Amino acid sequence: MSKIYVLIVALSFGGCDLSDAPSGGGDDSCTSDSDCSAGFCGWLADNSRVCKGWAIAGDSCEGFVAPQDRAFCEPSLTCVANDPTFDLPGTCTAVASCTSDGDCNNGFCGFAGDTTSSPRICKPFQAEWGYCGGLVVQLSSWSKCAPGFQCFQHPSRPDDAPGTCNKDCSVDSDCTDSFCGFADDSGTRICREYRQEGTACGGFVSPVNVSQCEPGLYCYNDQPNMPDLQGECVRTCSTNNDCAPSDFCGTIATGATICMPIP
Repeated sequence: MSKIYVLIVALSFGGCDLSDAPSGGGDDSCTSDSDCSAGFCGWLADNSRVCKGWAIAGDSCEGFVAPQDRAFCEPSLTCVANDPTFDLPGTCTAVASCTSDGDCNNGFCGFAGDTTSSPRICKPFQAEWGYCGGLVVQLSSWSKCAPGFQCFQHPSRPDDAPGTCNKDCSVDSDCTDSFCGFADDSGTRICREYRQEGTACGGFVSPVNVSQCEPGLYCYNDQPNMPDLQGECVRTCSTNNDCAPSDFCGTIATGATICMPIP
């Protein structure tokens, strides 16, 4: 009886037509882009290949994704990277050809491919905290910061790694959710990210390594007789309830109240 019921249901709801689903066979199958009249030869989850439509302006493209999710821009567009490694998908963008930065409006002249013989195209500047420069990135992913920002290479990172675009500043109020620190030992100043809870802070360090804890944290040195040593960003508090269960709210010699481990 149940088999008859299932058959009746299937017939009465008949809109379940799978004839339009790509299957790797039929007219849509391909082995290379040349087999496709309008689009590219992509992959399906079952490892079969079918012709797929080009991605249009604003769509995601390429990146380190599953083969069946990889898309390519239509020929008039360029896949502009959103990170220096191109692990994340880029964005299909209409770009102009160029020979120097002066040819680009609010952008820079970069490479469309990964060799120096690749065409050069105008690319958008990176905004604050975006990745920039670096010797280990592909030429097509290399980027520059917008005017008013500097490509800052943090001293704790390898010299050939990408930097970040940090805003120029004179005082802390020039920065948003960051502080005005040093870009190098020459005195150039840029907005620097705050240190997080549990990270090192303070101490007798070079100007470029001077740091500040984010608001709500205190730079605590548990060896006050050795002020040259770096401290640790710890949580400030008013009562024990402001601290983790393993900590209590205590007062230190400077008068600050911070969360400290229960003895």
